[in-house]
Amino acid sequence: MESLIHTTTYGDILRLTGPEWILVMTALVVLAASFIRSSSSPESSSTRTLTWISLAGTVLAGGVLLFNQPLGMVKGDVFFVSEATRWVKLGILLLSVLSLWLHLGTEKRLNHQGEFHALLLFAVV
Repeated sequence: MESLIHTTTYGDILRLTGPEWILVMTALVVLAASFIRSSSSPESSSTRTLTWISLAGTVLAGGVLLFNQPLGMVKGDVFFVSEATRWVKLGILLLSVLSLWLHLGTEKRLNHQGEFHALLLFAVV
């Protein structure tokens, strides 16, 4: 597989690592939302909100992975995207979507839901 461009720009790197950036930004948004949520909101509704934010970011990362991420590598083999790595990433994203979807059905009330979602998203990266 040939290098994307001989002089790699930051835009090329951003296009190759787009799904990972989306997951990191989603995790940071989830952490910020859990940090600033008010104590007056019901625990179950804030848990559902955090779960839906995490699901939206994961599905968006999957869409970018399928439709917008080019195949190639950054100069020096720093980051490599092929059809095989694309399918592995898609499988991991699918498993994380299923984990988050299962979390929607839990009735447990835990205090640190945002940390759970953010750690899951960081682990997927």
